[in-house]
Amino acid sequence: LIGCPFKWTLEYHAGLQPAESQSIPTGNQMIGTFCHRIIEELYSETNHLDADNAYEKTGYLFDSLITSMASELLLEGNAAERQRYKTSITEAVCQLVEAINRMQLTVEKTEALLEGTVDGIPYKGFSDMLLRDSGGHPFVLDMKWSSSLKYRRKEIEEGTSLQLAAYAWMLRSAEPSHQVHTGYFMLAQGQLLSSSPMLADEAVKTPYNLEDIWDMGVASLRNVLEILESGTVEARGIIEKAKAQEL
Repeated sequence: LIGCPFKWTLEYHAGLQPAESQSIPTGNQMIGTFCHRIIEELYSETNHLDADNAYEKTGYLFDSLITSMASELLLEGNAAERQRYKTSITEAVCQLVEAINRMQLTVEKTEALLEGTVDGIPYKGFSDMLLRDSGGHPFVLDMKWSSSLKYRRKEIEEGTSLQLAAYAWMLRSAEPSHQVHTGYFMLAQGQLLSSSPMLADEAVKTPYNLEDIWDMGVASLRNVLEILESGTVEARGIIEKAKAQEL
């Protein structure tokens, strides 16, 4: 809604949806979803794993879930690519486990439901991982499989990571006494990106805290709704392109 009111209007009011063939995950999206599922299975019955145990179980889960999660890798001629992804996913999971253990966090839940309300509008989201430190403070981790981490790092540096800010806001709504930490774990690179002081010198520097980012997001939402109520629907991408061409 904030990014492109026109797209939002077409989808939710005109009922226009992408063709089913466009919604079938492939490439990085498919591998990311596959990796998410493996991690969810790994932590389904425990809140702590060691890297060696995670390595062994990840290989087993890859083989048992590939038919339902990444069947295109089973096609003839994809044996080398299948093995490459098995190695990459196994290494990614082990690096995630090592990062969690290094920070002395425990996994409370995967796909944790978070909720909140702004101006009477209910919000609901699912965080990939909800972790806790020794003091009970939550750390929301969102996992991404991408060929580059620079765009997610840039989000944090420039204070545009609205997704992380939304997770933090929903948690603060439920646990006002706790300090909330958030971050992206870039699976393909095995790196944690976060502005949390828990990362010490490795924390990404940003001029905005999560509360500031959320407040700016809410202000943008209210502005968009006012414009829609006036009868105007903006195609933000076209507007921004036109402005760029004028420069």
